[in-house]
Amino acid sequence: MSTQIFHYHKTDRVNVPVMYYILIYGQIIAGLILWSV
Repeated sequence: MSTQIFHYHKTDRVNVPVMYYILIYGQIIAGLILWSV
């Protein structure tokens, strides 16, 4: 179980930056859509 917990935390550390990138790109895309309209 300890290996599963370690793996879980490891994947969390990888997924957090991905979520931030998605939020940043989402804001950029939303801004471009607002400017284009």
